[in-house]
Amino acid sequence: MALFEVKCNLVLEAEGKNLLPGNVIELTKERAKDINTIVKDIFPDIPQALVPVEPNDAPSDKSKRTRKKVVEDSEADK
Repeated sequence: MALFEVKCNLVLEAEGKNLLPGNVIELTKERAKDINTIVKDIFPDIPQALVPVEPNDAPSDKSKRTRKKVVEDSEADK
């Protein structure tokens, strides 16, 4: 299974998904290739409906927390 970014509106009935551009979905490479072939046959102006997402570009489920250093008023005046 791999992650793919959606580049156009898609309704994948087999997966039960309605997808908008920018959504990311996990599919097998074969299934993504089949979807791209079907979309290209119907809409030749769309080169790829699904584009592989690089592992470091994938959205993370964990939200990142940032810590801010608390500066005392006396330290800020320096």
